[in-house]
Amino acid sequence: SSDRAAASRHIDQHMPLLVVGSPMCTMFSTLQRLQAHDEAWHERLRHATEHMKFAVKAYRKQHRQGRYFLHEHPASASSWQLPAMQSLVDEPGVIVVTVDPCMYGQTTKDRHGGQALAKKPTKFPTNS
Repeated sequence: SSDRAAASRHIDQHMPLLVVGSPMCTMFSTLQRLQAHDEAWHERLRHATEHMKFAVKAYRKQHRQGRYFLHEHPASASSWQLPAMQSLVDEPGVIVVTVDPCMYGQTTKDRHGGQALAKKPTKFPTNS
């Protein structure tokens, strides 16, 4: 898409020290595994996968040029099974840290409208 092309040009021109990515995780959510998969669903998944490949390409460029990247996605997301992501996390110098935001005080509403700790394990691959 034109947005991805613009982002690539920006990275090439400005050579940021750090690129942070947190692509939409909707199509990679565990809830997606429970739904019927019609043609529209497959098209949304194709777009989400292409976006993830773009993010990984940007991370690889950063890594190869001695700069840094940080990616964020839920630990249960199916995006971790994509070949592009699997090969990225296997690259020398790349580590994956898994944290649970509740350990840092993140909260959500409970079923009664009160506050509860947000238990949503999240993975962060990075080369920094």
